[in-house]
Amino acid sequence: MFELTDTRREVLAAVCDTVVPAIARDPDRDGFFARKASDLWVPQVIEYLLAGMPDDQRASLLALLEALDQTDFARRSPRSREQTLREVSLSGPNATRATDALRALTLFLFYGLPDERGQNPNWSTLGYPGPVATAPAADRPLATYTPDGDTALEADVCIVGSGAGGGVIAGVLSAQGLNVVVLEAGGYFDDADFNQLEIPAYQDLYWRGGPTPTADANVSLLAGCCLGGGTIVNWTNSLRPTARVREQWQREFGLEGLADGDFDHHLDAVWERLQVNDRCSQLNRPQQLMKGGAEKLGWSFKPVHRNTDERRYSFKMNRPR
Repeated sequence: MFELTDTRREVLAAVCDTVVPAIARDPDRDGFFARKASDLWVPQVIEYLLAGMPDDQRASLLALLEALDQTDFARRSPRSREQTLREVSLSGPNATRATDALRALTLFLFYGLPDERGQNPNWSTLGYPGPVATAPAADRPLATYTPDGDTALEADVCIVGSGAGGGVIAGVLSAQGLNVVVLEAGGYFDDADFNQLEIPAYQDLYWRGGPTPTADANVSLLAGCCLGGGTIVNWTNSLRPTARVREQWQREFGLEGLADGDFDHHLDAVWERLQVNDRCSQLNRPQQLMKGGAEKLGWSFKPVHRNTDERRYSFKMNRPR
């Protein structure tokens, strides 16, 4: 198992407590301001997460800790640590990415890490109640098969990924009598498994456990990695590609058949299968104000289309509170 050296471990704790330091403030009813990152075991959890990171990401963070150790970072004053961390982060693009990643991870864990009761001491100050009652356990609607060792399966079609695209294609082909195998790398999680805790949700449902930056760190990708893929982790917003976008895809990327009317029939089939509609988008007060402002400016404003079952949505909206 991967372990940090004692020196790197000391530097990591100092970095975390620099990102989230203890601040003297009176009053401090819940001890929120006096609480630093290491009080919630954030450095230890980051060390644990380092073991599961891709080699390049882990090497980048370890290089940052080594560079900070050479500045005697752990024994500097809090103010000096802040300045040193800033200077190191500006020393190059790799250092910037590593510093930003470590800062974001520290904040994410400090405000999201649950204790054995499923609570975080910071939540009371923020007014967040934490998880409420989860759905009762029920029979899973799908029967899955997990191979044990080398396994040979015969099928007419093999689909890699059970997300929105793979799921629709599998359903259409199987309805036509084909024998279809769908391969999914992630686990099978249903309503009763959703414990309403952010960190476990990232670990269970997302590829690589959460946001994954591109090589240049300009974009972070959030990809579902579970049975159902993006249909499980994403909101139900359903955007139909416009004619202009489809023409660009066909012209610049060689995707044939997108610009003509036949492609609309395929979109219609997906829309019907996913029950996409614009009748399940209730506007809250801020959205109502945005709608009014858009109308006064002469801008277009349309309810978003969602792949939501109207019957279930109506039940949720009308059930007693």
